[in-house]
Amino acid sequence: MPDMLQHVKKILVVEDQEQFSAPIRRWLEDEGYHVTLANNYEDAYNAIHSQHFHLAIVDISLVHDDPTDEGGLNLLREIESMELNQIMPCIVLTANVNVNNLLEATQERKVAGYIQKSPGYRTKLLTAVRQLFDDNIRINFDLAYDVRSVELVKDVADDVNWSMSGKPMLGILTEQVRDLFGKLFVDAKRVHIAKLKPGLTGAAVIRVQPTWTHGLGPPYVAKIGREDKVSTEAERYETYVRRYLPPNTIAQVKDVAYSRNVGALLYTFAENDMVPLNEFDEFYQKSSPDVIANSLRNLFETTCRYWYDARERKISDLIDTYYNAFQLDEEKLIQRIQVVLPHFDPDAERFRFEHVPIEAINPVTWLRRHQHEFVLPTYHCITHGDLTGRNIMVDQTNKCWLIDFYRTQHSHILRDFVILETDIKYRLMRTPPLEKFLRMEEGLLLTDKSGEETTVNLNVSRDIRKAMTVINILRSVAYEFVSGGFRAKYQESQREYLASLLMTTLNVARLRHIPEDRKYQAL
Repeated sequence: MPDMLQHVKKILVVEDQEQFSAPIRRWLEDEGYHVTLANNYEDAYNAIHSQHFHLAIVDISLVHDDPTDEGGLNLLREIESMELNQIMPCIVLTANVNVNNLLEATQERKVAGYIQKSPGYRTKLLTAVRQLFDDNIRINFDLAYDVRSVELVKDVADDVNWSMSGKPMLGILTEQVRDLFGKLFVDAKRVHIAKLKPGLTGAAVIRVQPTWTHGLGPPYVAKIGREDKVSTEAERYETYVRRYLPPNTIAQVKDVAYSRNVGALLYTFAENDMVPLNEFDEFYQKSSPDVIANSLRNLFETTCRYWYDARERKISDLIDTYYNAFQLDEEKLIQRIQVVLPHFDPDAERFRFEHVPIEAINPVTWLRRHQHEFVLPTYHCITHGDLTGRNIMVDQTNKCWLIDFYRTQHSHILRDFVILETDIKYRLMRTPPLEKFLRMEEGLLLTDKSGEETTVNLNVSRDIRKAMTVINILRSVAYEFVSGGFRAKYQESQREYLASLLMTTLNVARLRHIPEDRKYQAL
């Protein structure tokens, strides 16, 4: 295996005859390439499924005495089915010209080159390989890593979460992550990387500062995740974000790169290139309630307004709307609740907590009985879709910047508000005793339409009071958007908000990053 500190160009050579494979291997290794040899279809098949390569050189026929053999062609079909063509370009190498095979390889399988084993083919082969690495693969294999940053590449690969699907071997992912940095910074001399908190969608988040030919450049934020998720986020950024929100309010996608299993989005922050931004999590803990509330009000009224002003009114079933938004249904919700409360009966009217002498209304049966009350005329528009503290950055002027657009799409106008409220209550706020938490919820219901608390003394902690102040402002801004600015509709706006909040609170039961004691409070 190559040294981790050395980023090598890996080539798979599929050739059944040693008289050809031996010199080809020698030629390539003399040029600095790392070569893996497979002399039959089975070995080649296993290699592409278990190892990471940048380029493949494939002989069409892999049985010397059988001119009809199509082992190499079958391998090209497998490579295409795995969607590796763009990640691992292939060169076809053969001694016998078969027009039909050649047409399939070049036109249907989209191979990058075709070379016949004729006198002097060494030069043609090495030239083709060199050009593919320069023009197609485009990875900076000479990229240096400052201050032991290269040691973090493996940690970054490990941070990528595969949820219920099978995660590729860490060694393969580590190689792919290094390729991603080489693609994103193909013209850089060096980079310094530092890990940030992993994203709640299972991605690794990294601060990257490159050094270019003439000196240090501004920092970027790189988000590395599953290839399919990165592709989805890049598409949604282009469709819902870039065309609508001002560049000085969002993290802009500077570049996107893909490897076999993982991809990367490179984010930059306009007007703040040389100023480090803090996560909203940190900002929330260090700032006063009024400062936080003002920043959030500016976020919704200035930045997100471009989305919300284009809202469309229609009749909606909010239960179905939020089930779809969270990829939930009643059966999945019951399963998630039973993880927290193993003896939960979905058909009972009430349920009890195992360690707390409290009886509560069963939300599942309550939703069934009151489903008709969730059918309302509501506004729909583009929403961020995952507006937690992890996806908001704050600069030195307390201005909020949006990042992470994987779940951005058309949805209920209140979706971002209720997601942020639940994130504050169940993740950012310190865990309060259940009695104090219930008192907070009662206090939040006893606020007037201006967002001012009507209770004089709730006897709650400073941390709870802080959360209540922020949430009250959050709700008052939400009511303005959902009512269209007509204060006479306050009760209708509040009803719509609380219905949305109920569905979002139930979703807390399925979130991996929420502790079990907070899930108790949500239920």
